[in-house]
Amino acid sequence: MFIPEADSRSGIFLLSIRRKARRLMRSGASAGALCAAAVLVCPHAGWAQTAQGQASDIRVVGDFDGDGNLDQAVWRPSNGVWYVVPSSNPGSPIEQQWGTVGDIAVAADYDGDGRTDYAVYRPSNGNWYVIPSSNPGNASTVQWGITGDIPIAGDFDGDGKADNSVFRPSDATWYVRPSGNPGNPTVRQWGIQGDIPISADFDGDNRLDFVVYRPSNGTWYVVPSSNPGNPSTMQWGLAGDIPVALDFDGDNKADYAVWRPNGEVLYVVPSTNPGQWYAQQSPSPNAIFYSKWSINGQPKGVYYRVNGDYDGDGLLDLAVWNPKSGIWVVLETHTPGSPLVQQWGMQGDIPLSGDFDGDGLIDFAVWRPSNGTWYVIQSSNGNIITQQWGLAGDIPVAGNYDTDNRTDFAVYRLAGGNWYVIPSSAPNNAFAQQWGIPGDVPVRGDFDGDGSSDFAVYRPSDGNWLVVPSSATNTYFVQQWGLPGDLPIAGDYDYDGVTDFVILRQTGQTVWLSLSTAPDATYMDPLGLAGNFELFAQPGLTAFAPDVTAAAAPSSATAEAGARAVTRTKRQKHPWHKKLMPRE
Repeated sequence: MFIPEADSRSGIFLLSIRRKARRLMRSGASAGALCAAAVLVCPHAGWAQTAQGQASDIRVVGDFDGDGNLDQAVWRPSNGVWYVVPSSNPGSPIEQQWGTVGDIAVAADYDGDGRTDYAVYRPSNGNWYVIPSSNPGNASTVQWGITGDIPIAGDFDGDGKADNSVFRPSDATWYVRPSGNPGNPTVRQWGIQGDIPISADFDGDNRLDFVVYRPSNGTWYVVPSSNPGNPSTMQWGLAGDIPVALDFDGDNKADYAVWRPNGEVLYVVPSTNPGQWYAQQSPSPNAIFYSKWSINGQPKGVYYRVNGDYDGDGLLDLAVWNPKSGIWVVLETHTPGSPLVQQWGMQGDIPLSGDFDGDGLIDFAVWRPSNGTWYVIQSSNGNIITQQWGLAGDIPVAGNYDTDNRTDFAVYRLAGGNWYVIPSSAPNNAFAQQWGIPGDVPVRGDFDGDGSSDFAVYRPSDGNWLVVPSSATNTYFVQQWGLPGDLPIAGDYDYDGVTDFVILRQTGQTVWLSLSTAPDATYMDPLGLAGNFELFAQPGLTAFAPDVTAAAAPSSATAEAGARAVTRTKRQKHPWHKKLMPRE
């Protein structure tokens, strides 16, 4: 991976031809111009000082400057610092220290001025700490909650301000402190133990409803705020499904939707036409979010995140794909003021993160389930690649299976648990690997750290991960990590080039991590509000290194990784023993 050199005398970065080519692609330059561009000299970006976009940062959904556009923002759990690139002035990034280790990011508009406020919830004492954007010198503290509560910041009373509210799993009770009348709190018992609280507005009155999803029977239970005396139920889901309550049809009402791990299929009941439900393959629900703000001119709505480093600076960029229009918007960490916008894909496609040309940058790529075809724009030269590989119902599992630093075309077939791979180093020697049984979820990653993707599946029925390491393909190992209903979100969260065992637990929006650098301990990172997302590197897919500039952070990458591991919220011990077993 190219690492820019900082010239302290002139304050410039010398960038590689790959980054120049990506810039020219943005401007629509000709192929000749792409080839002619050898070196680009540009002003030293002030944003490089903050190093936003590191693995384990929490990507926060919000509009901090009130211009109606989603801002590039993260909260760093290890030091409690918020890093924000305001869309109205991307050349002036903001750093705000607000929070401490163990806090939960609950950014929302608490003062009703149309701007997202810095806010954290502290589980240890149930306190909410808010810096109101309308009066940042007058931070507030509100005690509302006890240990074990789940914070749900939303507008329950319809006054345009987020309310302090929590859901108590122990007795399934909602406690709401309405901003319009804080002295008259609302307490509503709604649900049973094991239910998942849902933050959504199903009746379109701009107020959150009391909603729970019951995994045991796939039923939604709703108390509509417009008619609380007339609660409703909706059976939509099966055991093991993941609830995804978002506004898919754009009518300002949440739709009933679940994501089924077996087949990675999203089942949606649109509120505009509930008799016409539909199903389509989609990325993991961890990558699906709703933005009530526009994104660089693109309309509000449901977007898919496509995690990766698009500009080669070693940091993870904010990249989203619109499933209706097929438009990508990438807010690169190195040049946040020049978003990369590309129409690539169509409705029903699945956007992919991968480096198919081996230049160290993520390429624009989609897989089309209807015809099993891959469509890729190479970042190195703008060339388009089309590859038919897969059948309807297959799951794309792009990875680097041959250690040549290029992403390979690969699919997983549910029926027989077979992996079908076209290695980029020998495209005429496609191969198949049987690994998995019906019901397993294929997992992309490099679990042995040899630079090659492994064959791995997660078994939802028992929470076991079964891995065939590429370094010893005649063996396999099993790691128990997860419970029924958990979602596997494997990635490199600790910077060591090895994929970690990580799951997202829907109840409480918590990420549970077994890190390869700390295999004898378990860590838990709370995501906070729906839509928040924890960043991770992707071994085997693209090069990644934290803190690529000397000014980005005073500590080394190793020290930063160690600090992150130490400062996570440790909850229990869990030894991780890679006991290799021979494959039959």
